Amino acid sequence: MNKNLAEKIFEQCPIIYRSRQDKSTIVGNWGFECNEGWGEIVYELSLQLETLAKKELESGIPIESVIKVRQVKQKFAQLRFYVSSTNDAVFDLVSHYEQIALKTCEFCGEKGSNIEINGYYCVACSTCKQSLISKGY
Repeated sequence: MNKNLAEKIFEQCPIIYRSRQDKSTIVGNWGFECNEGWGEIVYELSLQLETLAKKELESGIPIESVIKVRQVKQKFAQLRFYVSSTNDAVFDLVSHYEQIALKTCEFCGEKGSNIEINGYYCVACSTCKQSLISKGY
C-alpha cells in the first residue's frame, strides 16, 4: 500500500492502530500487506472502526478491550482484516468491506474479478491481469 495513505490511516485512526509502533505486532512490523487498489477500502473501513472504537471508549470500555486491528492483508484474493474485541457491528463492517474488495482490483482500484495466474490468486481488472502476465506471474 502507498506509504502516504498508510500514514494517513495510522494518524486518523490512532485507537484501532494503537499497536502500530510495537514492532512485535504484525501491524507494527509489516503495516498493511495489500496492494494500492484496496487502499481506499482499508481507509474507509478503518475510519468506520475508529468511530466505533471512540464510542466504546466513551461508554467506559477499558482501552485494552476496545477494537484493535491486528493485521490487514491479502490472502487468496481476499482482503483479510483481523481485529480483536469484535462484536456484531465490527463483524458486519469488516464483512461488508471484505465483500467490496472481492470486486475491486487490488492493484488499481477499478472493478475486478478473482483470477489465478500460475497459482497466484488475486482480484484484478483486465488491464492489471495483462500486466501481471507480462511480468511473468
